Amino acid sequence: HLSLRRQRQMCIRDRPWCSRTVLAGIQIILRNLDDGSYHVHVGRSLADYTWRILEDAALEFDVAVAVRS
Repeated sequence: HLSLRRQRQMCIRDRPWCSRTVLAGIQIILRNLDDGSYHVHVGRSLADYTWRILEDAALEFDVAVAVRS
């Protein structure tokens, strides 16, 4: 996955604002934005599954999950 590799390289460069982790067995990259929100980067084939996991968790903790362009 070239795009995920590119995001990982950006993560290494921007370290304090970026982290790699695993969510439900899915490798993800989290980028902390200046407004307190996050960009979540996952492989394209797992994007829908990851989105459903995040929506479910958001309901439990009463937080918003939204798509940004």
